[in-house]
Amino acid sequence: MNVIHTLTLAQMKANPRRTLVTLAGVILSVAMLTAVFAGADSFLDLMRRQAIEDNGYWEGKRVETGEVVAQNVAKDSRVDQAALAASWGMAPLDEEQQWGASLFGVNETFYSLLNVECLEGELPASENELAISRDLARKTGWEPGDQVNLELLRVWTAQGADENGNMTYRQRSGFWLQGLHDSYVIRELGNRTFTVTAIVDPGGFDDSGVISWEPCFTVLSEQIPQDGLWSVYFTTNSHDQDIYGIMDDMEAWEAGIPSDAGGEGTPELNRMLLLYHGMDYEGSMLLPAFYGLIGVVLVIILIGAVSLARNAFSISMAERTRMLGMLASVGATKAQKRQSVLFETFVLGIVGIPLGLAAGCGGMAITLPLVSKTVQEIFLFTQPLYLSVRGLPLAAAAALAALTLVISALQPALQASRVGPMEAIRGDGNVQFHAKDLKTGRLTGKLFGFTGALALKNCKRHGGRYRSIVFSLALSVVMLLAGSGLSYYVDRAMAVRYGIDSPLASATMTFSDPALDTDQWTDSLKEISGSGGVRLVGGLQTGEMDSFSVPWENMGQEALEWIQSQSQARQENGQSALGNEESCTVYPVLMVMEDEEFYDWTGNDITLSTDCLDCVMITSTYLSGEGSYTQLKNALDIPEGFTQEFGKEGGFADTWRVAAVAEDFPYSANMVTAGAWDNMTVTLVTSRSVFQAFLERQAQAGRTGYYYWSVQYLHPENASALVDGLEEWMSNFSDDVAEGVTSTSYNSIATAGLQRFGMLLRIFCTGFVVLLCLICTANIHNTLSTGMELRSREYAMLRSVGVTPASFRRMLWLESFFYGIKALCWGLPVGIAVLALEYYAIQRTFHFAFTLPIGGILLAVGLVVIVCGGSGLLTRRRLEKDTIVESIHRTIY
Repeated sequence: MNVIHTLTLAQMKANPRRTLVTLAGVILSVAMLTAVFAGADSFLDLMRRQAIEDNGYWEGKRVETGEVVAQNVAKDSRVDQAALAASWGMAPLDEEQQWGASLFGVNETFYSLLNVECLEGELPASENELAISRDLARKTGWEPGDQVNLELLRVWTAQGADENGNMTYRQRSGFWLQGLHDSYVIRELGNRTFTVTAIVDPGGFDDSGVISWEPCFTVLSEQIPQDGLWSVYFTTNSHDQDIYGIMDDMEAWEAGIPSDAGGEGTPELNRMLLLYHGMDYEGSMLLPAFYGLIGVVLVIILIGAVSLARNAFSISMAERTRMLGMLASVGATKAQKRQSVLFETFVLGIVGIPLGLAAGCGGMAITLPLVSKTVQEIFLFTQPLYLSVRGLPLAAAAALAALTLVISALQPALQASRVGPMEAIRGDGNVQFHAKDLKTGRLTGKLFGFTGALALKNCKRHGGRYRSIVFSLALSVVMLLAGSGLSYYVDRAMAVRYGIDSPLASATMTFSDPALDTDQWTDSLKEISGSGGVRLVGGLQTGEMDSFSVPWENMGQEALEWIQSQSQARQENGQSALGNEESCTVYPVLMVMEDEEFYDWTGNDITLSTDCLDCVMITSTYLSGEGSYTQLKNALDIPEGFTQEFGKEGGFADTWRVAAVAEDFPYSANMVTAGAWDNMTVTLVTSRSVFQAFLERQAQAGRTGYYYWSVQYLHPENASALVDGLEEWMSNFSDDVAEGVTSTSYNSIATAGLQRFGMLLRIFCTGFVVLLCLICTANIHNTLSTGMELRSREYAMLRSVGVTPASFRRMLWLESFFYGIKALCWGLPVGIAVLALEYYAIQRTFHFAFTLPIGGILLAVGLVVIVCGGSGLLTRRRLEKDTIVESIHRTIY
């Protein structure tokens, strides 16, 4: 360690307050970066853990495929783990053969990869032992130790006729098969006796209730019946785009298998898990949009961290001006003076970066568990939220922090190297100006008087510090707008993708008999434990009201522009262009609201007729295309009074009429299937009274069709109890389906992978805005108050020449006010430009009109005004504590 380093350390020890203030600035900068990295990584880890628990650890699968596909996947070098389940056959267990057991031989990897949990007993170790699902145990009463006999069948369902008119069949293993019918081809495989050794939760093997026949498992052996179906699940070695190549190869391997022996397998990717590995489907712009949006904000964070640290070093350098002048007077070179500041940066970095990392992680470690229960209740998670940050994000935060410190110290170091002995002694560097620099306009004097003009001159007296304070304040405004914009545009994107006011969960029943009294079922769904606030929504789904065509020339201009952009994207990907057809096919979708809610929404401005399906047409249209989503306004030019007859063969027939039009949905648009470029949906909204009259007409005419009622749970009192109640309702109902009830289902919208990702991103954005408010508050206060305190002798001289206490207070308040106004004049335009960048980053995937987050702008303005005023007040009180003589004789070391 040389003399310069020793002297620098001595100076840091001699003025511990300045050293601690600078160190606090370094720690705060590092902690800000660390909190962002640690918080984001912890949320992603939560999503990954929950996705594994819900769906298993597999990344890709193909069910009901052939044995050759399973063998090839198991041998593929790109595959890390392969879970195999070979179908032994199906065993009906009720008299009407509507349900039963579906037997699979599985390998050891199957249980871990699909998160199959053994609830009771031990997993099978031989081919004569059996593990049954808990639902099968409930239905049959089987327990571990029981001897059971299964009469196994092989089942084929008719798929249609081939080009020669011959009927084609597809073999089934229990997926999506509601029951056995006379039209099926069934082959008996004989009886097999097993000993039940375990009751299991089938985990990801039956994650969505798609297996109608309850699964049970034995070991995978050579006694598996030939030409049976296989289910293949796998993970990759690299967790990257290799998975798409494997999925394509599986399809190619399957091409040589007859359709009735597994040649029509069903592929699927575990998107919930892949999404948090940073992967979405090929061609999707979703993740790049979100990452681009976050990238813009991260740049703003880095700039803010640099500004915060730079202010700390600049203040340190200003307080050490005389020491630097003394070094110059004894022969210190410019390089040695620069080295003094950089060495101080190094020492503060060695101490501050670990403390900042610890502070950021510690803050997240305290905060995340506090909100864990709330997050679990909101999203129906079973996994807790806690700090779980990997080494790479921490290393990235530390590297960025080190880079931030280096960049922050460069300008003060260069400035220190230029400090001369006489300049430091006289203080010319602190007060250096020309007369023209202090000119103020007449308007300032007229509006604020002499004290206002004096306050503005005080601001301008030190040009460098004035610009530094304004820059710091303006940067705080930009940071706040960037954070507010991130939250605002994520909300807009989620509204385009999933609609507004989305329910947390819903239970839906589809009916075919229009004469049924459906209230008995919907009322019971409303009373499920933990339901809280509910609403009833019904209607007719896509296709039930037939379709009609709209020529392209009658489409809205916005729709034509979007189709053109999609056509260009397809051509860039080597696909055919769009819009070659003469017209677009439009499918009406009917949404039914309770009468009171309907008229609350319309404001009682319209009267509907019950003689036909009178309705309100929604002019917004949601479309999906080449990895992107859009919400178009007035895509279809359909006027009020438009009528359209529909009549589906073997279904409903009636006339619908547009009584009025509305731009936005009454609430969630999640019920509406997003259309593609060549087949759009138009949403029609009507009241329950009109819909009931429609059902009565259908019943009188002897027509049947498909309509539904959905009970949506908006704000559950107890989300866990609600899910348990829905599962029990679903299980009880599936055991005894009433006549006229076509299907029953329930779902939790919040548990959908992308929806979950987006909603957590909203929470992260909100927390990020709060964090930015705190950081910007600290930055504004530190910058403004320190800048004023460094000029305490100037203020003392003003007080000595007769400035009254009241005028002095008003002068300081106006000086703070002028700083805030100047910062807003610079910060708001730059912040709006940043908002435009954020919008551009996300609009490639989610198309919506550019609007500004007015709430975020008002927040930024309000924060600057309040903090500037508060900082001026606190500084004035500190300055007034010293007498004029004490302030003038104060020496800054």
